[in-house]
Amino acid sequence: MAGDCGEAAASPSEALRLKVIKHVNGLVDPTAAKRLEALKDLKTTLLGPHQKLGGSMEAEESHGNLHALQHFLEEMLAKPLLRRFADSSEKCRLHSISLLSEFLMLNPQSIAVLLPYIVSVISERFPLQAVPSKSSFSSSEAEYKGILMEPSEEVRLLLIQLVHSLIKEVQSLIGPFGSDIASILMCAAADKDPVVLVEVCSTLKLFAEVMEGVLKPVSKNLIFSILHALSHNRCRVRVVAIQAIEMLVLCGAHETLYQLTAYRDPNIIPISEFYHPSVKTQYLALLASDRSIKVREALLRTVTRWLLELPERREHEIRLLPYVLNGFIDENKELQGLAFDMMECIGQQYERENEDEVKDVKQYLTEDIEILAILKNGFQLPSFLKYRPCLGARIMVKRSFSIMLQALAADIQAWQQEPRLLAAKLLYVVLAFVEENATMHLPSLILILMKTCLDPSISEKIEECAKLVGHFVQPSAFLDILIPRISSDYFADAAIQDKGRGLLVLSWIMQGSRSSLLSCHIPDICSLLTGQDVLTSLQRGVHTSILTIIGVLVESLDETCKDEVITILWILLNANAAGTIIRTGCHEKVDCCLEKLSTFAGYDSTGALISAYADNLIDLLLPPQLWSSRSFDSTICDRLLKEGNLMSPATKERLCNMMEFYKGIIVEQEPLLIA
Repeated sequence: MAGDCGEAAASPSEALRLKVIKHVNGLVDPTAAKRLEALKDLKTTLLGPHQKLGGSMEAEESHGNLHALQHFLEEMLAKPLLRRFADSSEKCRLHSISLLSEFLMLNPQSIAVLLPYIVSVISERFPLQAVPSKSSFSSSEAEYKGILMEPSEEVRLLLIQLVHSLIKEVQSLIGPFGSDIASILMCAAADKDPVVLVEVCSTLKLFAEVMEGVLKPVSKNLIFSILHALSHNRCRVRVVAIQAIEMLVLCGAHETLYQLTAYRDPNIIPISEFYHPSVKTQYLALLASDRSIKVREALLRTVTRWLLELPERREHEIRLLPYVLNGFIDENKELQGLAFDMMECIGQQYERENEDEVKDVKQYLTEDIEILAILKNGFQLPSFLKYRPCLGARIMVKRSFSIMLQALAADIQAWQQEPRLLAAKLLYVVLAFVEENATMHLPSLILILMKTCLDPSISEKIEECAKLVGHFVQPSAFLDILIPRISSDYFADAAIQDKGRGLLVLSWIMQGSRSSLLSCHIPDICSLLTGQDVLTSLQRGVHTSILTIIGVLVESLDETCKDEVITILWILLNANAAGTIIRTGCHEKVDCCLEKLSTFAGYDSTGALISAYADNLIDLLLPPQLWSSRSFDSTICDRLLKEGNLMSPATKERLCNMMEFYKGIIVEQEPLLIA
């Protein structure tokens, strides 16, 4: 009795075998309805009992049924079902693919036997056609284009899902069929249906994870086949496409990063460009500004992984690093925090790989003494930094700063507003990383600030950049560049508008500088502001910048600056006169500076300060016969008379005589002006 049971368990029953043969014969019936009915009967006959596996069925009975199913699948069912993959009826194709998939999932051990047949049949549904390459003049070179033989999206989806299951179940056996599977996925990537495209990209990702470096010869072609998915309307498609490309690049397709970033070597112009000009798409830039947070997060994680794991990461560092830094200016705070964490991981890996380079800096703080003083002096880190970035991250940004600055200079002067704003924000992030190392690129940096400081759409962010430069750069460095530009020592044909830009940038940088470092440069700055074209300018921008600079200077005065009190007082009186003429409402700022200057000089009021220096101020005035209605001298003289209650009678009389002489000239000229 026991022997009979064992024999029954080892081979299928005769009744079941005859029933299966009957249904298999029905698969070749010329009527589509009969073929469909045969497929449904096969499912009911063979899969009906297995839907209860693990439930009420005994373990021994379940094992016997699975063994019988494996026997039927390998000996009788597989090939007839595979033939139905090309059935003229869509429903038959759907049911045959679905049925075979269910059989294989119940009997994974059968996949190894049937894999060559399954891959070949699916390849026929996704053929590749060779077409002449547009990028080459050689007739021997060709590109491959997928042809979607299968018209039904549902069937194509089931086929790709079947490929995905095969790769997942038999990873160790998939190698010999790698070329065929790559062709299938390359062809399927041309699908327009978003659901199918998501499945294709997911399968490509799994395929790359399984094959790794073996895919290197075809990894570039696989990436090119799904590039269009990076600009798909569905964000889910864009996300899985990014993840698939992430793995394929790690499989050896690092050269595709040139295409993904639209890189053009400035020293190389392909001959074909003269005959067939091409437009390159900056895919990573499009994804970095994507409207979906999930897409931007996927890109950030992908680029970070490339910078951590790609063997050729040093070669592509300059092209990839800006996309990590771009995360710091993301409107989503969580992504900003993620970008900081990613940058820290990249920087820490750099420190481990370049231990000799960072050892001295870490042990002796050779470059951090000044910066630590700045941080302890009340300097607030930008909001996107949780704390000061690690040394490795700062070194990596510093190493790429010169190239990034060239690109930012082009974008920050673009005719479109959005690129200008993004470039200005990214410049601020980069400056926060390079810190005092911005000094070596200061001429180019100041030129950028001067060209963009009056742009209303980005002036606020440019001001923040300038103040950040002031925090980290020594005053002697930026003054050596700005003073000659403003004073026309090197630029004799410089217009007052250019000087106004220079003064505005100087005022912003000085607001970020430390008072203790500025005090020794006050004479040079005062000498700059007393230049005739600057001091007597009636431009509102120049006037505002002068007041801002003087406000910073007054705050920076120390005991070594006693001799500059008269110069600062003279500049303030001229600024007050200019404000009266052009009506800027600056008198409150001037009065505030005068009060601080009086306190520094040891006087209890502004009047006392002016009275003490009245004679010196009068000597600086032009003779009354040279005064005009728009000259500052008469306004300054009037201010001296109002404030100089404590001046000597002789000085006051001298001022009164000058004013009377000027009024007499005005009376004499009035009839001529009326005529």
